Amino acid sequence: STRPRPRRPAPPGRGPPAPMASGLLLGDRFALGKKIGEGSYGRVYQAYDSRSKSSVAIKVETRFAASLGQEARILRALSKGRRAQGFPQFYDFLQEGLCQLLVMDMLGESLVDALYREGGALGLKRTVLAGQQMLQRIEVLHARGFVHRDIKPDNFVFGVGTRRHHLHLIDFGLAKEFFHDRHVPARRQRQLVGTTRYASKRAHALADQSRRDDLESLGYVLVYLLKGALPWSGIKAPSPEMKCRIVGERKRATSVADLCRGCPPAFTAYFDHVFGLAYAQRPDYDLLHSLLGEMREDLSAKEGARVQDVDILRGSEASAHKGLELLGPRERVLQPDEKKVGGRRHTLLSWARRASCCKRPDKAVDQPDPREVCECPALHECLNLSASLTLSDGSGELPSADSTGVGKLCASGKSERLGADGRVAPSLATGVLGGA
Repeated sequence: STRPRPRRPAPPGRGPPAPMASGLLLGDRFALGKKIGEGSYGRVYQAYDSRSKSSVAIKVETRFAASLGQEARILRALSKGRRAQGFPQFYDFLQEGLCQLLVMDMLGESLVDALYREGGALGLKRTVLAGQQMLQRIEVLHARGFVHRDIKPDNFVFGVGTRRHHLHLIDFGLAKEFFHDRHVPARRQRQLVGTTRYASKRAHALADQSRRDDLESLGYVLVYLLKGALPWSGIKAPSPEMKCRIVGERKRATSVADLCRGCPPAFTAYFDHVFGLAYAQRPDYDLLHSLLGEMREDLSAKEGARVQDVDILRGSEASAHKGLELLGPRERVLQPDEKKVGGRRHTLLSWARRASCCKRPDKAVDQPDPREVCECPALHECLNLSASLTLSDGSGELPSADSTGVGKLCASGKSERLGADGRVAPSLATGVLGGA
């Protein structure tokens, strides 16, 4: 019989990093503690930071793995200036022999851990509260110019101590920049990027991912948190590649109605918006936040008491909420593709809204020149330069800066399309004024 050929040893540093001894001092600052996690490419250790006198987490991978350097770069960017809520604090990025180490906040359990503890589903209230925080994290990440490409419950983890009800977005090893002065063009991928269960339908088709794909994955996460399963859960296949293909086919064959069966109508509206987005189109984050907010208000009315952020915790933990650090309110963040004029980025819609404050209707005595009504000349300039508006008469030309149509737009502050005759008509493409 033929003897099996012995395995050739992996080149130094190509495999998982070797275990590190407890008590090892790293960077003259971090005292290594016990291992708290392990994956295919690295390990996570608890450590003590002698400078901040607090516990930190250290993620260790080999120097040949480029993903940890990418993750460090993103966390460093998120930690600059005013710290973004709901992201791990970046401490340091070190090189030790053949290993690279990312030092960041010590965090708590993930949403997956919470699911297992709760028997597979969180219920509507906790799903909505988790959804509001997750959407805020994704919106901020997009505002910094990155798409995550691996949105799943495992990558949302709770804080510890007074922030134990704060959800944090983690693991940016697959994230990438999508904006360099303009949205990067789409390129075909060689393999699926992300996790099979939550990846977008376009990711299964090996299409390049953008903001819409992160939000599609978030939608799948919300359905999974609420129901404990997705229509493609439990599929068996002889190989991971075959399972990935079958799951992708099932996703494409599943209608929004079937996907959202048993969910509130807001889930359907969420997917309708996300599935309608073009590759480079800017999502309407305000709309998506309002859908989750309305569900939260309905729950408050049904329970006869205001639903609190701390209710995302289990009943006993939520009742003992004294001393917890409140979640900051959602702040509107500007996306990279919003217009930049005079050092500040604005959408046409934001200019129109600002213009509506320039002259109150109740104080208007006559109809002045539009330039006098609106103190935002950039709006007029953009309307003159833009070639994307389609006019009601099909001429493809824009009204001039002193057209009455521009004045009506400035006075209304609404997302409306202007006809060549100066009349305001309902918009056929909201992206012109407030979208993509």
